[in-house]
Amino acid sequence: MTHWFLSMCFKPLVISSMLFFQDVKTTDSLIKQLDEKDLTTIEIAQLKRRIAFYHTDYVTGLNYATQSLDLSETIGNKVLQAEAWEEIGHIQRRLGNTTASFEAALKALEIFESLNLKEKQVAVYNQIIQNYVVDQNFEEAIKYLKTAIDIYRNIPDSLRFALTMINLGEVYRMGGQPDSALSSFEMALSMNHSLKSEVVRGYSIGNMGMVYSSKGQMVLAKKNLTSQLISLHRFRTLILYPYILPNWVTFIK
Repeated sequence: MTHWFLSMCFKPLVISSMLFFQDVKTTDSLIKQLDEKDLTTIEIAQLKRRIAFYHTDYVTGLNYATQSLDLSETIGNKVLQAEAWEEIGHIQRRLGNTTASFEAALKALEIFESLNLKEKQVAVYNQIIQNYVVDQNFEEAIKYLKTAIDIYRNIPDSLRFALTMINLGEVYRMGGQPDSALSSFEMALSMNHSLKSEVVRGYSIGNMGMVYSSKGQMVLAKKNLTSQLISLHRFRTLILYPYILPNWVTFIK
């Protein structure tokens, strides 16, 4: 399961409620599947990890993730072990256990690195980055973001490359480096000439607006933030707006 850094955000109440009930429905369906006969140990481990991902009760979800890990270790499946550790890390972060989250993420990363699974490594980087951002350790977050960008240059995955560049810019912004932030957002916009993604365009322009506002360039800030909302509206999906959305709304009133 991939948890994008862009999902660390403000969610409107209606969307949050909809997602909550969707997760409950999905969880119930997955739990029922556990009662099916002739499931292999691998299938059971995968099901338990998916239940952990969707479960709205974090403690119960953690129990399922731990069970998935135990089964994966029993059969010696390294990929499933790493994925279980990754899920444990996410849940520990939601529970506020930063140290346990870091430890789980690093265990997952160690396994993925030993198997040379680059895309899996980047997913864990995102988790580690989120923890560093919560701790306001922007220097370490930037280090991992740059490593992720290097991987995407070689995979290649242009969309995730662009999204990671946006994340890098946002961490630069939060860390008080506005010029580096603008450069990152401009790079993402440049990449979007071929991608033509409203999400990439919207987040890049909107976050640039926040940088302009920090510089006191309010005309540019309002222009960018208004354009951002139009872009994400065109996307017509349950966009998880960045946590800075309340500030954007203030600027464009």
